[in-house]
Amino acid sequence: MAFTSRRGRPPRTPEPMDKGTPELRQKHRRGLTQEPIDRCLSQQLIDAHQHRAALHLRWLHTVRYGAPVLTTFYQDCIRTSAEVFPETWRASREEEYRNALVILQHWHARDIALRVAVYHEIPAFMNATLRQRAWKEPALAQALEAQCTRLRSGLQALSEYWRNAPAATSPHQP
Repeated sequence: MAFTSRRGRPPRTPEPMDKGTPELRQKHRRGLTQEPIDRCLSQQLIDAHQHRAALHLRWLHTVRYGAPVLTTFYQDCIRTSAEVFPETWRASREEEYRNALVILQHWHARDIALRVAVYHEIPAFMNATLRQRAWKEPALAQALEAQCTRLRSGLQALSEYWRNAPAATSPHQP
């Protein structure tokens, strides 16, 4: 039995350090840098399958129309669509996107799903002021709950559609 030459306590792995500015680190701690669809998941308003369906919808929208919100990632990767996607693959993804919109339209969730998942708008049912007012106004509470239910049901329908559909090459497929 041989002894190692290292003595003392084993080294600890350092915690990952947030290297952003102090203001950005503060926003990270408060969760203010999350996208609305991620906040819906973290507040358990939607489940993981619905979240994945929303991300897949955003990906299909990006394939069809380009990035709705310009970020540094997209800025570094700007290419023409002909370089990135073969025509047959792109046509099938556009058909998949149209089918997704039809499903969302059937569930009356097209507008809310696109606003939250694609355009990163915070839905009314997550607005703190409106939620506070909803305690006193039953009609407002019902409207907020209906909006949340429409989002959930639309994303659930998309999730079930994509689980049963043939596999597409997307990073968001289960």
